[in-house]
Formats: sequence, structure tokens, C-alpha cells
Amino acid sequence: MDTLIYTRIEPSIYKVLVLHGGYGNLSRIKQYPPLKAFRAEDEPSPRLRKVCSYATHIMFRAQTVPIIVKILELCPNVGNLAIWSPRGQTWRLIDTLSHRPISRLSMDLGLFCVSPSISSDAKPEHASPLTESIDLRIFDALHYLTHLTILTDGAFGVSKCHYLTRLPRLTHVAIRTYEPRDVVQPILSACPNLTMLIVFSDDLVSCGEDLSWMTDRRLIILDSPPDALTEWWNSAKGKKNFKDFWMLGEEEIFEATNE
Repeated sequence: MDTLIYTRIEPSIYKVLVLHGGYGNLSRIKQYPPLKAFRAEDEPSPRLRKVCSYATHIMFRAQTVPIIVKILELCPNVGNLAIWSPRGQTWRLIDTLSHRPISRLSMDLGLFCVSPSISSDAKPEHASPLTESIDLRIFDALHYLTHLTILTDGAFGVSKCHYLTRLPRLTHVAIRTYEPRDVVQPILSACPNLTMLIVFSDDLVSCGEDLSWMTDRRLIILDSPPDALTEWWNSAKGKKNFKDFWMLGEEEIFEATNE
């Protein structure tokens, strides 16, 4: 490819980054051009610094907290962030997150949880989002957040709903829960600015449950995305003719409002 042409399109190529597992294979799902793997203790190369400066959408999947911190420090413009199954002490992310303009966050509950008994190099299976305490500082760090997606299977219960009051700009929430009937109203009450609450519950209707509590037009029930990574990727890239769950929810609300 001509160098001048590549220089012009490079920012759009690296607008969306995915980093998952091991030593940090930073990529666009398919690396182009490939970037050298790195470790958290490595000094970032000029090339890595340049690429990260373009990023506005970043996904970390099963990645260590030190690497997440290192990359986020190099990405001042990230606004759409996914952190799935972080490995290590997540409180170490708080300061970095507070200095980034993050408006959209996709996560599992492990990001909000802290356990002093878990060392920074502990294996991820030793941590449980159902039993760990919540570090309230994480909410203060996410002061720009408008869209929150919690993908932990079934772990968002009614006891955690009140924490969302600490995110005053929140307008969109999407969760997986085993307690849809119990959490919906507390979430709607906790978030006065909420315009959409998506509950992923694949068998809610088929199980024959009483659905009379589903009266709020802000509430949308959807099947879980079959491939959450591809869903996030296509949405971040703005794939042509692709509708993510936020767009599907907006359509349902529009149709219900105009009936």
C-alpha cells in the first residue's frame, strides 16, 4: 500500500482495538498490520503509542489489569470500552478510568468488585462477583458514563441495583439477570434519567411467567446476543446494515410510543 495513502487511513484502521488473553495481542480481531506482543512491564514502542492515540473503541477480554492500565494510559480518546473477565486487582483501574472520557462501558461485575485477599497475580477463577464487595470509587471514576452493559450471566441481582444511583448521567442499561421481575423497578427508580433498560432473558416469555409487571415503555426484553464479541465489534465499527441491541431497543420504544 502506498505510504501516503496508508498514513491517511491509519487512524480509521485503528479506531477500534481488541486485546485479549496472554501477553496482549493488540488487534482488530484480524491484525492489520500486525503489532508486536508486549508485556505490562515493557516500555511502549513509538509505534504502539501512535496506534493507541487513534483508538476510540477498545475491548479487553481475559486480560491482566496491569496491561489494561498500560494500554488505557496510551489511549486518551477512548469513549467506548469493554472490559470482560479482568484478571487481577480491579481497583488499580480506578485512577486511569477517571481520566478517560468513557461514555459506553460493557463489563462483567468483576470490574466493580474488589477483594483484599486476592493478590494482583491471582487466577481469575478465584474471584467471584457474587461474593466480593463493591468498591464505590469505581462509580466516581465513571462520571461520563451514559451506556452500561453488564454481561455477567445472571449475577446482577436486586441487591446491586442501588449502586446505579452513583452514575447520574446513565441513560441506557443492559443486563443479564436471573431476577428480571425483581430488578426492573429498582433500576428504573434508581436511574431517573434512564430512557432504556434492556433485560437479556432468552426464556422469559417461553417459561409462561406472569408478565404483567412489564408495563414501563423503557423496558425492553431481548434474547442475548449469540456472539457478544462480534456484536460489540460490529457496533464499534459501524458495520453497514448491522443493528446492535441498543438500536433494536430504540426501534421497539419508537414503535410502542407511536402505536
